[in-house]
Amino acid sequence: MLLGGAGALLAAGGGATWWALGRDDGGSGDGKPSASASSKRPAYTVALHGDLSGDARDTGRAQENGLRLAVAEFNARRDAPFRVEVRAEDDAGDPAESARVAKRLADDPAVLAVVGPTTDAAAQSALAAYDAALLPVLAVSPGAISLSVQGFRSFLHARLPDSLLPFYMDAFLRSTRPRRVGVVVDRAADNYGWEVSANLSKQLRLAGQPYVPRVVSTMRSGFGDTVDDLLAADIDSFAFAGLSDRAASFARTLRERGFTGARAAGPALLDARFLTAAKEAADGWTIVAPVVDPSDVPEAKKFVAAYRKRWKKAPPRYAAEAYDVTSMVLTSLADLPAKSRGREELLAALRAAKYQGVTRTYGFQKNGLPVIDGTGGYLWRVTDGAFVYAGPAPLTA
Repeated sequence: MLLGGAGALLAAGGGATWWALGRDDGGSGDGKPSASASSKRPAYTVALHGDLSGDARDTGRAQENGLRLAVAEFNARRDAPFRVEVRAEDDAGDPAESARVAKRLADDPAVLAVVGPTTDAAAQSALAAYDAALLPVLAVSPGAISLSVQGFRSFLHARLPDSLLPFYMDAFLRSTRPRRVGVVVDRAADNYGWEVSANLSKQLRLAGQPYVPRVVSTMRSGFGDTVDDLLAADIDSFAFAGLSDRAASFARTLRERGFTGARAAGPALLDARFLTAAKEAADGWTIVAPVVDPSDVPEAKKFVAAYRKRWKKAPPRYAAEAYDVTSMVLTSLADLPAKSRGREELLAALRAAKYQGVTRTYGFQKNGLPVIDGTGGYLWRVTDGAFVYAGPAPLTA
């Protein structure tokens, strides 16, 4: 089902820290090839392109920390054939600045790979510069399918795109045995809303599950009329395809109406701003997202311990995924002959790699999308005002 959904969306073209100390981390930080004074090993640079000071700074900083931890572990190996330096660039969530960051990194020949950017908008404005330089870019948080269907050669989508997560949402919703599902599409969410709702509606229809879709205009400031209309249509489960701010308004409206049935959404709601704005109305929501809580993943035990030792706290969301893709980059680079450690050779190696990380197995299709193997979707639930990880999402009801 996932593979078929990916093919359909590709055919459619996707239309619709160590924060204070981490800037040196054992490298010169100037982005130039150098030799370690102690080991005389060559040095290469892996960059973090992220939102480190804007609205998505928590995610960006988590990814930077994951990257730095992977690099520190690699540099500590006695058999490491080279040293790795880290260069972190902040686009503050601004697409225009993201384009400038990408140009700077692409123009620096010492940079052999980039982890990031953090958001869809930042990625969209950056990928052309990276592609022109054949600089490998591995994204763990952007979700738009459109990023993978534009023909960028160096872009590797290291997570399931938003378009495929509704397969898991469908399974969750039908597992609650609903009479009829209300699918609410918020036009303010633009392509994200379309990507989530289109596949969810298709899967509900194929499964013979009655559902009622409703599209809410960007100009509407509330959801009262829509909720009342759907409740009158015997809706006992809801799916919301929209972003966190307006989702909070929708959640509050459901609570005001006394609704206690199943409520599902995509990864846009896995955001602290949803909890803050929705307050008690956030409780009871189930979110399907492409990210784990590594503290609840047995395979990530060593990573969690190392992260806690270094940053004195549990690893936040997306830190483990950034750690995994950075480790994948370093492993692939180390496997190359010394004279072949360049961007183009690394890109080819990454495209062909199958890498077992602490969160899951990573691999890529020819178009840069992740290999579709039935994994990569995870459940999160809101309980007592907090996100609680509920493990891998099932594909069947």
